[in-house]
Amino acid sequence: MPRHLFDNISHLIPQKLLNRLQFGLAGHIRKFHRKLASFKPTDTESRSQHRSDLLHSLGREWVDRAVDILSEHQFTREWTRSKCRITGGMSPCFPTLQQIGKGLHIEISGSTCVAWSTMSKGAMGWLHESSIPFLIWACMMRDIQPNLIVHECVAKFDWEVLAIILGKTFVVKSLVFGPDDVGFPNTRRRRYTQCRRTTASPFPGAPRFQMTLDFGDDFAGAVFRSTDVGARALMGCGRWQQLQHFTFMAVRRHMPADWAEQRLPYWSSLLSRGTYKRFMKWARFVAKTECKDFFFFNIAQNPGYGASITEQAPALLRGSMLWVGGKGFSWRPVLLPELLAIQGFPVHEEIRENSPITQVMLAKMFDDEFKPAAKKIIGNSMHHACVGSVLLFSLAAMQRVI
Repeated sequence: MPRHLFDNISHLIPQKLLNRLQFGLAGHIRKFHRKLASFKPTDTESRSQHRSDLLHSLGREWVDRAVDILSEHQFTREWTRSKCRITGGMSPCFPTLQQIGKGLHIEISGSTCVAWSTMSKGAMGWLHESSIPFLIWACMMRDIQPNLIVHECVAKFDWEVLAIILGKTFVVKSLVFGPDDVGFPNTRRRRYTQCRRTTASPFPGAPRFQMTLDFGDDFAGAVFRSTDVGARALMGCGRWQQLQHFTFMAVRRHMPADWAEQRLPYWSSLLSRGTYKRFMKWARFVAKTECKDFFFFNIAQNPGYGASITEQAPALLRGSMLWVGGKGFSWRPVLLPELLAIQGFPVHEEIRENSPITQVMLAKMFDDEFKPAAKKIIGNSMHHACVGSVLLFSLAAMQRVI
């Protein structure tokens, strides 16, 4: 259980500064649209290329302006406080140097990917509204000076801005890799950026560390492994867990609660009309491939996607489905414990029918309000195998400087 769950990061700066940031971003967006509207394509530059160049130049211009505005506010460990959703009061966001002692202060953070995602049509990069909370966080890291920062986002994220903001007191390295690079059967490539503080620290008496291994070739050589098992190894929800899910669906559709028990594993009637139509389309596709085992479908984000059959699980989200081939073939949604397992959460050893924790966990997992939110969060969370690899490698490579 986390100790704190803080409120909106934008609340950490004065309202006047936030207003100036919002006004400045709006001005840069208008400037972008004016310049794009007046552009006429040529033989040497297309509209899409011009748009990309404009986003980069105006985006960096906006970043410089925003950092200047944020530099008027000094973030400190003692006075950077936010409302905590757990305690209900105002709590410090960071440990003090006395609390850290001879240890390490490590920040693991991710930023909204919509502005950089290939799935987002018309992605705006730094000219997206999500740039404001990110830049607040980055300037806060510059002032707070953790020993190590691990940042995650999509591959196209402009990580060099972190190096610019953090300045000379940090060494910033970035890599794009996925869970399948570290032996986990999941295709979810992301950019992981390691920012380590150099021995130079603005805080007298703060612990100092140096990195003995490089977050590049050394990381790849120490961590990267081939994937020897398919994702089916993680799809382990038993009959009882499936019944929990489909009984819940049956009740919501005003059907007898015992209907799911009688009809397992043929639960297609419980699916929504849209989902069922999509499955009939994939059923025809699967029939042509002569599947003999269960496979994954990447149908979660865009109904226009073509069917995919793979031993590697795609970036599973709340709409992802599982095809069970062979005799008596059927299909079903990927259940929440399986989504957790695919994302690297160590849940399957705990979620057993005879485990005392099972009832409590599943009661929360299948709660009408909790389940949709949980699936959405899980699908967009950092992959534990990846961020864990970066963290453990960094810790192993950090050597205290006397």
